[in-house]
Order: sequence, then C-alpha cells, then structure tokens
Amino acid sequence: MYYFDNNATTKLTYGVLKRIEEYMSTSFANASSSHSLGQIVREETDEVREIIADYIKCSPVEIIFTSGASESNNFIIKGIASKLKQVNFTSNELPVIISNKAEHSSVTKQLDYLSTIGFNIKYLNLKNDGSIDYNELKELIDKNTILVTIQHSNSETGTIHDIEKIGNICKNHNIFFHSDITQAFKFFNYDVTKLNVDALSFSAHKINGPKGIGAVFLRKKTPIIPLIHGGEQEFNMRAGTLNSIGIIGFGEAVKELIDNRVDRVNYVKGLRDYFESRILSEFSSSKTHINGNITNRMPNTSNISFIGVSNDSLLYRLNKNEIYVSAGSACTSGSIQKSTSLVAMKLPDDIVSSAIRFSFSFENTKEEIDSTLPIIYKEINSILDI
Repeated sequence: MYYFDNNATTKLTYGVLKRIEEYMSTSFANASSSHSLGQIVREETDEVREIIADYIKCSPVEIIFTSGASESNNFIIKGIASKLKQVNFTSNELPVIISNKAEHSSVTKQLDYLSTIGFNIKYLNLKNDGSIDYNELKELIDKNTILVTIQHSNSETGTIHDIEKIGNICKNHNIFFHSDITQAFKFFNYDVTKLNVDALSFSAHKINGPKGIGAVFLRKKTPIIPLIHGGEQEFNMRAGTLNSIGIIGFGEAVKELIDNRVDRVNYVKGLRDYFESRILSEFSSSKTHINGNITNRMPNTSNISFIGVSNDSLLYRLNKNEIYVSAGSACTSGSIQKSTSLVAMKLPDDIVSSAIRFSFSFENTKEEIDSTLPIIYKEINSILDI
C-alpha cells in the first residue's frame, strides 16, 4: 500500500494511538461534572488547551475546542458576521465579507448561504498560480466590510497566502480577519500577535491526530454568536460535552509536532522535490504541468496534471494498484469533480481535468516513490494508448 493523500487525512502515529488507548482505559468522566473524576478530566483537557496555546502563542482562554475545521469555520464566520450585522447595520444595509473561491467548501458554501440572508460576498481573483493580489484586497475593502476570511494554504495546490500581510491590511482598516490554517498548521511556527489575526481554524486529523476534534483561536473580546447553544462549556462559546478522548489525542499530536516540526518539514520537502524531479525528467515536459505557486507552497504538496489523461481514469487505475492519491479536496463524498481551486485559477480545462494531487508525510519514503513511479507511468501510457 502506498498512501500519498496526507492532505485528506493523516495516520495516527504510534505515540498518539498509545496515548489515546491509555487514556480511554482510565478516564471516562464528563469534564463538566463537579466531582473529582470529572475535574481530573477537566484538568487534563485544559493541559492540552495550554499546549496548543503555547504553540500559536496565545492565551489558553482563546482556544475553543470543536468537532473539526468545518465546524470551526462555520462558528467563526457565521458567528462574527451575524454579531456584527446585528450590532452595526440597519435592515437595508449589506455587510461585506471578502474571501476567495478556492477556499475550503466549509467556507465557500457557507458564504453562499450568507449571501442569501443579507450579506454581500466579494471574492478576490486568483492568479494562475493560485496566489492573490493584495492590492486588490485593499481595493475591495469599503466602509461596509466587516470580515476577511482567507486560508493560509490551499489544500489542493499547496499555494500559500501571506496571512501576516493580510492581517496588517485588515488591522489598518479595523476589519476582523479569520484564516483557516488547517493544512498549514503542521508546517509553520505561528504567532497570532505578529499575524494580527482575530481567529484561526484548525483540526487534529491533519497532524496525525484523531478525527472528530478541532479547535479555533478566537482573540479575546472578538464579537461573536455561538454556533451551538446549550451548556456553558468552552467559555459559553460551544455547548456540548467535551470530546476528552479526542482532545487528549490532539494534544499528543501537537506535542510530537512541536518536537519534530522542522525535521518533518525538511523531510517531506525533500520527498516532494525528489518526486517532481523524477516526474519532470522521465516524463514528457509537454505532457505535464505542476499546478500552484512552485516557489511558495506547502512543502508536502504536489499537484500535477498529466495532459490528456483523465484524472478519474488514472485514480481508478492507481487505486487498483493500491496507490492512494486524490484529484483535489476530500470533501466531495468520494466523487470526482472538477477542482474548484484549479477552476478559480482559470487554468485550461485539459489541465483541470487531468490534475492529480500527491501529498506526502514524514512516514513516506523515497523507496515508495521509486516503487510507484513505474506503475504510474505504465497506467498513464495505457490510458493514452486507448
């Protein structure tokens, strides 16, 4: 089995799995309970809150646990937008939210919904490499702009946006700024004060932690309406019994990340560069195209179009060979659709329809690449000969 789909999800490390198993056998109480068993769980989950807060350099009370990045994005965007509209706008005014169409679907579909209930959504144009024009961002901002939501890195191409620059622009215009850092969380050393960001979304399963647990950074005093009402959990911001097992696994994954981040970044970049150099030297350059910003992208991501080869056909054949890759985002219920990111980049249809994403992990090896490339070549040539 060759798994190169780590932007979709990652495998639990042995350390994370072991920590979860140990925790499940000893801790089961509700963190909201007043008895000593519940308080022990509360202390353990608060320790994780502190670990994550230290990693991104914020206060522990600014970390709120969620079920994952999609919930985090919905909580932040709907919550801030609804609160600001309620407080600052009359019924005939439309608050403005600025984003781009290559965001995660939990952002774009949410913005589609908000556009139907009294919000004006403005989208930045993307360059052919997936990057944005920061001057265009300044031009789109007007007196009714309340929020900018731009991801740190694109999951399909790996293209990175300068969120510090965006944060400074928003601060200068007194606009709230949210960034989905789910894909980039494991690659960067964050400092929320330096970034001038008001909210961040991220998730455990992208950093070799468990699924079903994520978090947001929400700067103190940021106006927001809770997405889930009920109990008083998470500083009255997110009702519901804490997923303590998921939180413990999340914390262990972050601890391992802190200890190994630089080595992992250098390693996966080396793998990705080796993979692409082999592809470009051994396959016709006129038949390949690397998508995204080649010099400014996540170190593990390679989005390559094999011109003339339908990506659904190639995915099917690679899957039969137990080579697991993707045609884009993993949020389309297993269906293969045109990449929204590549379409937003205005790339030709032959590039869009033939794009395959390879996303590497520190657990992958050069030997795996050496073993899979002949199979990839064979299947591509087989498709072209049909």
